[in-house]
Amino acid sequence: MMSPTKRSQSGSAGSILVLAIIATLVWWQWDRIAGIFTGSSDTVAEVTGFSCTAQTGGTRFEGNVRNLSKEPIGFRALVTINDTSGRTYEPREATIRPVPVPPQTTGMFYGDGAAIPDGGSCRLANILDAQTGYPVKYRRR
Repeated sequence: MMSPTKRSQSGSAGSILVLAIIATLVWWQWDRIAGIFTGSSDTVAEVTGFSCTAQTGGTRFEGNVRNLSKEPIGFRALVTINDTSGRTYEPREATIRPVPVPPQTTGMFYGDGAAIPDGGSCRLANILDAQTGYPVKYRRR
């Protein structure tokens, strides 16, 4: 017959192994776990003050973009003028200046586009990496 002490010690190796595996997985995925609580760590830009104003014969848009990364990045803003059904009527790209935007610094963009159709809209569709042309993760403020 086993003593009570011997019985409680017989499962210890399995418990230690499970705890070691959990600790390894937490260490391996720590960036993702931290991102849940601190916001997305992949966010590269923050857009503030975007506006789009209808003017005689056209549209004027402008805004600011803050580089949240640790490296200088060139950005372009993709602004679309949409018709009444929400489909893109005219896309416009504007370079965000200065080029590249230094880390933790705010750049600005502006441009002109076609007149907004009756019932249409103007919106910031995306922020693009100027080198690759691919969208970057951004947030709006």
